[in-house]
Amino acid sequence: METTINGKKYEVNRLTGLVMRFDSGFPVAVSEAESSEIMKIFLARVKANRARKARDQAYKDCGMTKVKGSLGGTYWE
Repeated sequence: METTINGKKYEVNRLTGLVMRFDSGFPVAVSEAESSEIMKIFLARVKANRARKARDQAYKDCGMTKVKGSLGGTYWE
């Protein structure tokens, strides 16, 4: 799975946990310390996305619809 953190593009292999950074389009191995930090950020994003999807599904199950507001935000009604 690819992600961008601090302007750098990373790819995380979910099966092996291997983290690669892409400099100028070419993969570069990252240090163990950098890999650990990237995995923490990556897993936090995965957790937040799962929570958002579960919350959205709960609203849908209640019959609500997601609406875009006039200022660009979204809300449920």
